[in-house]
Amino acid sequence: MTERELQDPVARSTVETDHDEGIAMAGFLDRAKEQAQRGLTQGKQKLDDVQAQRAGGDLLKSLGAAYYAERRGSGSPQATQQALQALESHIATHGDGFLRA
Repeated sequence: MTERELQDPVARSTVETDHDEGIAMAGFLDRAKEQAQRGLTQGKQKLDDVQAQRAGGDLLKSLGAAYYAERRGSGSPQATQQALQALESHIATHGDGFLRA
């Protein structure tokens, strides 16, 4: 503060009010930043979940196609087994939630 602001109560009050408003604004911005970060984290988690569900669905479809081809005589038991192992690995990592979706 300047010498004038120290001696003038109105000027001192204005400086103190400006300082308090600055602190309040910083607190608001900190809370907004935290909320935005939480939203970003939740959005990324949801995206990861959707991608895992889609991949699980694709693996399940591949297993069905391999099994169908094997039953029709154009596929092999090894191809069906590989598709099953890939699906089981996905389930071990991401769970089987995609089976109910």
